[in-house]
Amino acid sequence: LVRFKDYNNIDLNLDQEFIDTINPAIDYQLPKMLLSLGIIKCKDNDLKLDGPLVKDSIEEISLRAICYKTLCDIQSKYGFDQVFMDYLLWENRNTWCADVNHHCTLTTDY
Repeated sequence: LVRFKDYNNIDLNLDQEFIDTINPAIDYQLPKMLLSLGIIKCKDNDLKLDGPLVKDSIEEISLRAICYKTLCDIQSKYGFDQVFMDYLLWENRNTWCADVNHHCTLTTDY
């Protein structure tokens, strides 16, 4: 919402109280970042898989769930809101983790 608002130069009346209630966004870049930075671990740290993760498979759901829980914990511990976290991680995805591949899931859920 915030990127949409800024990109289209419109006011969505997103006050801080609303922003504070937004849950973490788990886009396709987030798992590679959390893995690369050593914040989470999984069986295949490189996410170099033989093929895409199957939509709604236990692997895909587990990866999204651990990322969600991790971001909730970071937000709670350090007081960051979702807008800050999303911006920080998305803007630095190619700087902090340029040599790490992201996972692939054939879905429109991200």
